[in-house]
Amino acid sequence: MRLFSVYEFQRYLLCTVIVYLHGCLAKVCDLCDCSISDLDTEVPGVRNINTLCNAGSIEWISPYGALRVELSYTTGGLYEACFKIQTENVKIKVSQESWKNTKSHFAGSLPQSSLLKPLFSVNGRTNEHCMYSNTPVLLYLEPERTHDMSGFPRMKLEYVLERKTPQHLQNSLEDCRPCDTEELIRSYCTSDFVFIGEMGQVRNRDEDEKSEVEFKVTRVVRKLGALHFRTNTDIQQQYGKIVVPKKCQVKNGRGIFLITGSVRFGELAKTCSPYLSDWENIANIALREGRMECPLVL
Repeated sequence: MRLFSVYEFQRYLLCTVIVYLHGCLAKVCDLCDCSISDLDTEVPGVRNINTLCNAGSIEWISPYGALRVELSYTTGGLYEACFKIQTENVKIKVSQESWKNTKSHFAGSLPQSSLLKPLFSVNGRTNEHCMYSNTPVLLYLEPERTHDMSGFPRMKLEYVLERKTPQHLQNSLEDCRPCDTEELIRSYCTSDFVFIGEMGQVRNRDEDEKSEVEFKVTRVVRKLGALHFRTNTDIQQQYGKIVVPKKCQVKNGRGIFLITGSVRFGELAKTCSPYLSDWENIANIALREGRMECPLVL
């Protein structure tokens, strides 16, 4: 069981206070994940969720009325908001609410339809939907239940917010370029996972514009929680799989790599992937110059 830091515990208390003050019945937030139930709701209303983390999930049980979700990067600035939605026995209409027309994050009345920009409707599962913003992104969700639907209705929204630079607005391949020295050091010290391995097959996924890259993992330097590596017990060898944007057109490469990244929507998403020898040179220089931001494990 992972212990909360003081900072995380303070955020948990803040979430609890927000839930209490705004009287959102049957809403439980456990740090970055929230669950809302409208099982006993008789009068349709608007539920409000103000996210406190850069990644998390919201489950809406027996959707009724509407749900307004505010996605906001914790430190401000330009960021990319990405989310995925999965529904069972209910269709959800997803719209984006105009930020400039919203006077209160927790307005109690339904917004006028002219303030909403329809994005899509989902009955099942969506791929990632992403947008850039430097202000909070407001999503407005409305259930649509038809006569041919039976069973217990529920919806789950997962979201990831990532800091971006102005270059991302100008160059669609900005995420495909190699990490520079500063980015490498930061990623090595702060990523969800860091491992060393040899590259295997690359498989493109047309359904969601991602590419899967297999790796023979020779060493796990650091990991957050349980990483789903496949083990060949005959030779005691681990195999991992990471995902990258398909637009980057990744090709199989020979050599040993250092791979850093984050757990994104349940998959391992790459951040940096230098050759191990290049990383060792960069890290040793950073150590001598006092620029290494964490202990180095080689």
